[in-house]
Amino acid sequence: MEVPTRLAELADTCLTASQAVADAWSDALTEIQVPSGAAGNTVAGGSVLSAHVEAADAAATGVGRLVAVLEADVDAVYLCAFDFSTTDETVARGLEEKKPAPAPERTPSPEPGPAPTPPPTSTRARVA
Repeated sequence: MEVPTRLAELADTCLTASQAVADAWSDALTEIQVPSGAAGNTVAGGSVLSAHVEAADAAATGVGRLVAVLEADVDAVYLCAFDFSTTDETVARGLEEKKPAPAPERTPSPEPGPAPTPPPTSTRARVA
C-alpha cells in the first residue's frame, strides 16, 4: 500500500502549493496597487497607470489559472491513489479465496474538462 500513500502525499503537496500560490498573490495585491498621483501630472501618466493595471490583471488571470490547474491535479492524483488501493484490495480478496481475482473494473482517466474561469478582471485603473 505504499504507492497509494505516496500518491496521497503528492496530492497533499499539490494542494498546499495551490493554496500557497493563491495566498501569495492575495498578499501581493495591496503591494502592487499604485496611487492615482504616482505618475504625476505628466502627459503619459494616465497611460502608465493604465498599463500597470493591465499587467496586474494579466498576472491575476495567470495566477488564477495556475491555481485551478494545481487543484485539478490534486483531484486526479487522489483518484489514481484510490484506483491503486481498490485494485490491491480486489486482488488480495481473490488470492485469499484461492481463485482467480476478477478483472478490476477500469476506471476511466479523468478528462481535463473545461478551462477554468479566470477571476474577473478590471480594465479600469486601480487607484489607492
